[in-house]
Amino acid sequence: MRGRGYNGRRGKINTAVVYTDGACSNNGYDGAKAGYGVYWGPNHPDNISAPLLEGPQTNNRAEYTAVDVALHQARAQDYDRVIVYTDSDLLIRSLEQYIHKWVRNGWLTANGMPVKNRAELESIYEHMQNIEVIFEHVPAHSGIPGNEAADYFAREGVKKNYICDNCARYYNY
Repeated sequence: MRGRGYNGRRGKINTAVVYTDGACSNNGYDGAKAGYGVYWGPNHPDNISAPLLEGPQTNNRAEYTAVDVALHQARAQDYDRVIVYTDSDLLIRSLEQYIHKWVRNGWLTANGMPVKNRAELESIYEHMQNIEVIFEHVPAHSGIPGNEAADYFAREGVKKNYICDNCARYYNY
């Protein structure tokens, strides 16, 4: 969302760059497992590879969760602006075009149906009120190092979902 979230500070704007991605094996089918990745840079302490713990296991939820976690981290680090690189067109459209209508319509789509992934979108929207967020699309699997790293972390998060039945105690995001 361009130009949103100005926090009233004067002077130099503290800007972060992050890559996010979600992944899901068997997306849309029973037994699906999802994970997400957040990549701030090589060996950065805030890089994350984690399983999607609860709720529907879908690629879109994992994509949204990755952004939600990244914005939470950016706010905790007191950034004024964050540039989020993602390969998800749906995520960008949801957060730049649709979200304001959904909020006005009580989280209903134009067809009167409840918005999918509302909890994740509401959390992202709340973060966006306190930090300027710029979404940039990057093509998936095109060799862009940051996006490849986020994709790797997301796929590793899926693997963690298969090997850890009680992961919630290890991942408190």
